Amino acid sequence: FLGTGSSAHPRRGQSSIYISVRDELRVVIDFGCKAYNLLKRLGLTSKDIDLFIFTHTHYDHICGLPLMLFSESFSRRPMLNVIADDITWKNIKSLLNVLLNTGIKYIPEIKRFLEPPFRYELSQNLVLELFPVEHTVEAYGVSLHDREIKVLISGDTSPSPNFSKRVKGSTLAVHEATLPSSAGLHEEKLKGHTSVRDAINIVSQAERGALYHLSEESEEEAISLASVERGKIYVPEDFTKLRLC
Repeated sequence: FLGTGSSAHPRRGQSSIYISVRDELRVVIDFGCKAYNLLKRLGLTSKDIDLFIFTHTHYDHICGLPLMLFSESFSRRPMLNVIADDITWKNIKSLLNVLLNTGIKYIPEIKRFLEPPFRYELSQNLVLELFPVEHTVEAYGVSLHDREIKVLISGDTSPSPNFSKRVKGSTLAVHEATLPSSAGLHEEKLKGHTSVRDAINIVSQAERGALYHLSEESEEEAISLASVERGKIYVPEDFTKLRLC
């Protein structure tokens, strides 16, 4: 987990998850403002990431990208494979235009690999799927699975049937928990986020669950309620590592 907080959490970076699939494929899902620093802590740069996936266009999910491109452009030309919806892709290109005015040495190159919604075989057994979820802008959840392991990541969403119907039988389900449980369904729909209790109910159907995109208002409750499900539901900190096989 390169970032586990909401847009303005004082102790957590913004959403970002790094997944290494048997050292054969390395994927980043969203890339919050602090994510590049923790990626460097892993000893990695953009050239070590095969695919960047952005669940939606909100700035807290893409704000690590300009920092990474700026930092790396002085020594080499960054080249990225990106999956993003139309609006997110447009905003990424706008960030590139801003970088051109900063005196960078090499102009970054970003290739839009594919666009959602889709199902794509990344290798002989590994399947990547993006599916629509419920947020204030066009947004997608992510499923990455092979014959043995299935990982689901919600991105930002209120409780979504498209996510919930995929949870049962998954190895790990990661769901946002931005709102305290005092929030009702109306507030969840209005803000496009999920309460802690609803998030726990959703991920409890998986073998293991994790809560992220935590706010100051939801963090303490998430830790408290997840402790009841010790060993089954995690509330990871930034840079927490989970090994699934």
